[in-house]
Amino acid sequence: MAKLTKTTQSGIFTRKNKNGTISYVAVYRNPISKKTCNTTMLVKSERNRKFPLEAKRKLFDFLDELTAETKYEDFSDESISLEKLADLYFEYKENDTRMRLRDKYPNLSKEQFEKYPVVIKKLNNLKGVQNKYNKHIKPYKLSAYPIKDLNKKITRDYVENTLKKLDISSRYKHNILILIRTIINYGVSNDIINSNNSFDNIKIKFITNKRERALNKIELKQLLDRCKLEKQDNIYLSVYLAIITAGRANTVLNIRKKDILFKEKYIILNNFKTDKIYKLKLPDSVVEELKIITKDLKEKEFLIKSNREVYENFPMAYIPKKVYDIMDELFNENLDKSNNEDRNNVANFHSLRRSVATNYAVAGVSLFNIMILLNHSNVKQTMTYLNLDMNNMNEYMDNFLEGIV
Repeated sequence: MAKLTKTTQSGIFTRKNKNGTISYVAVYRNPISKKTCNTTMLVKSERNRKFPLEAKRKLFDFLDELTAETKYEDFSDESISLEKLADLYFEYKENDTRMRLRDKYPNLSKEQFEKYPVVIKKLNNLKGVQNKYNKHIKPYKLSAYPIKDLNKKITRDYVENTLKKLDISSRYKHNILILIRTIINYGVSNDIINSNNSFDNIKIKFITNKRERALNKIELKQLLDRCKLEKQDNIYLSVYLAIITAGRANTVLNIRKKDILFKEKYIILNNFKTDKIYKLKLPDSVVEELKIITKDLKEKEFLIKSNREVYENFPMAYIPKKVYDIMDELFNENLDKSNNEDRNNVANFHSLRRSVATNYAVAGVSLFNIMILLNHSNVKQTMTYLNLDMNNMNEYMDNFLEGIV
């Protein structure tokens, strides 16, 4: 048998076949027999960096099918309760989250992986969702019902007599309903249950956070100048990159030197929300500033660098907390974040994205070009980012009406 060669995905190897094709082979431990096995997941006519990841995903699907009968043998559509289904759902979510993160950061050792801030954050987020279930769903009789018996009467009783009486916000109550629906849909899509979702048509009205705050040019300059006074370069860089790109936090944190095309005057950005890569044209002044900022960096180094050497080849997990502290100091001092009205006017890091878009709109940049800047899929989505109040409108009206009336 031809030699197996390692790939970037753990457990996935390549083997060159006699006919010139490439087999992508998974080496794994059989969950039933506990023996080490290997199975060909893909056969391709060429090598491609995407194929190992595709083979890894096929392996997980294969293992899921392999263990499905034993995993669910104690359950049937006649008996499984919401509580038992939730246990399966959260087990699946943790495994899936770990698998996706392993795919994203294949060069981390096992010890580094468990301590990596992004991994800790994602797993803690999942624990937060599970705690929500344990606190607001599990203690009530709804969770013990066989899912086949969860009719509209029972679900409405839970909503009216339990959920609506909990001392939590209406948005949080709405999210609890979504969580129940998600767990049941997971059971249906994985053939664990065969049930209609009686929570589909039950809704709880909640107050939407409008995120109305947009900083003007003077405030943005004030913020940049204040961040420049800090000793840590990451504080200033976070805000500077957010302003020149209008990128989300994760986009800003993942900018490397190689993403800046100095000759072409472009910057390549990752939209992690839609899993797309896009690029923006840069003004000459910004290109020159970025040359200074990156002069001592290697091509693959991140502009915002981790303070811990062990993770120097990986992006920081968060925007520095000091940035939020400075924004509170400058713009949020008299606001009560627990109050819905005040919360709409809080300036935070995401406000920079909205602020840049709004300032471009005030300057007369077309909605289409702002849509491209924000990497939105349609103009309607872009409109929700703009904070064009009547004062802005009055300026337009003055310019338009001058010389006419």
